[in-house]
Amino acid sequence: EIGEELGVATLLEGGVQRAGDQLRVNVQLIDARTDKHLWAETYDRELTAENIFAIQSGIALAIADALQAALSPEVRANLQRAPTASLEAYELYLQAAQLSDHSNWDALEKALEYADRATALDPQFQQAFAQKARILIELYQTGARTVEAARRPIEAAIDRALELDPDSGVAHAARAAYLDMLDAPGAAEEFEKALRLEPNTVDVLAEYARNRLEASDPERALELIQRAREIDPLSLSVLFRLARTWDALGEQGRALETYARIREIDPSSILGKGPAHGPNIMQGLVAPALYWLHEGWKADPADLDLPNWVVRTYMNLGDFRAANSWLSEIVETNPDFPFTLANRAVLEAETGELEDAVRFAVEHLASGHDNRWGSESMATDVLLIDAVRRAEPGAALDLLRTRRSRLFDSPPAVNAETVLQAINAAQLLLLAGEEEKARDLLRAVIDFADQPYALTGTINSWRVSAKARALALLGEKHAALVELQKQVDAGWRVLWRWQIGHSPNFDGLRDEPVFREMVEFLEDDMRRQLQEVRAMEARGEIPSPPAMSSPRY
Repeated sequence: EIGEELGVATLLEGGVQRAGDQLRVNVQLIDARTDKHLWAETYDRELTAENIFAIQSGIALAIADALQAALSPEVRANLQRAPTASLEAYELYLQAAQLSDHSNWDALEKALEYADRATALDPQFQQAFAQKARILIELYQTGARTVEAARRPIEAAIDRALELDPDSGVAHAARAAYLDMLDAPGAAEEFEKALRLEPNTVDVLAEYARNRLEASDPERALELIQRAREIDPLSLSVLFRLARTWDALGEQGRALETYARIREIDPSSILGKGPAHGPNIMQGLVAPALYWLHEGWKADPADLDLPNWVVRTYMNLGDFRAANSWLSEIVETNPDFPFTLANRAVLEAETGELEDAVRFAVEHLASGHDNRWGSESMATDVLLIDAVRRAEPGAALDLLRTRRSRLFDSPPAVNAETVLQAINAAQLLLLAGEEEKARDLLRAVIDFADQPYALTGTINSWRVSAKARALALLGEKHAALVELQKQVDAGWRVLWRWQIGHSPNFDGLRDEPVFREMVEFLEDDMRRQLQEVRAMEARGEIPSPPAMSSPRY
């Protein structure tokens, strides 16, 4: 039954007993189809790093012989190489690996501490340096580190890992992920090199799958992550990447099944909870999405993305008082998180306080914060609204030229990270009388949006209106309305109220009956789903918004 569930022909079974400095390992290799033993051995050793790795090598070579596997001299030599002479460093390395798979902020911080201690105990421990780089990159990916805070320690860890072993696939994958993090060239080549060096290493496959998913290539991502899952079917991080990939492919049911599998393996992990809001919100199911956001927040109270998504969800529903209540909770402890600044700007603008909104938007953009879940796009929306109101595009254009200079190249360079800023830059250029440059930029947006999977999945959920916005600015009203209707029918609800209700990109459509009908449909849907949310709050399924002594809205 186990062999069938794991999809394998043979099983390694056994146990480890430790008494003081003595170690006993009982191990047997079993044919899963016949239940016959292919090989068995008992190892009694003193507990040292040398003996630990000698036992591991002995088991691996014995299995290879039992399965009549042909191992190259390089593989045999690698199997017999001890990665560290320090048993304590090795134990810390294993603890860091376990914690990093859990993936919440506190666990990642603890994993980083263990990796740091491992490298301090053994400065020759190459695997621990590569591990440290991967953990730091994941801290950045989860929002727990900014680029600037993570940059130098990541570079140092990668450089040391590759100095110790230039042929480490894991270290090359870390370098690739780092280049990806900086939006620098060469990431794909580094990933391919890592894959050639270690084609069956889960970390290499999973990180490359993430890269392909963010590059709007979910089919390749699926191929890579399914290989990783075959190797390690119980890895939470692998299952998380698989769920994200199904979501990008439009397979929300499979994504939700995969998140449920994560919860089955580890009910405490955030990876099966908070991210499960994605497939729900992609189907327009705002109330269930809110439930999973709160479940994730409970699992990882340190994660600032989740409460900010709660704020954004209440804004989508039109409950600005609840949004403000939850936002006030975040601002008290972490006012400068980029997602928080963007939500503050949007909430101020939604409720008529445009001057305060502009202040928060400028603070976000001028400080060089990361574009966390579209936070930069939201900030540029605020600046555009202000520029259109005052008919003064200069300051906003200058800020965008500094922040996103490649949008103003000839031809302009547009990608998933910058597509919404590109649209706002185009409208600012129109306002400044630079019509040709504006049209070039809008055509580049449409070319990007027309690529397969460019605007699909949770990762791109706030960008799905991009093509409709660009068409509207080009004056192609019918095409813009058709595109917008397609997205609304498909379940687009993320930031719909902000983008449709406030973005000047859509000003040319506001008098169109079809546009007004869409807005009415969405308002009705939000009223219905807000009633669902109120019922969930009353039943205690999700917490009610915190009470405020003097609510603003």
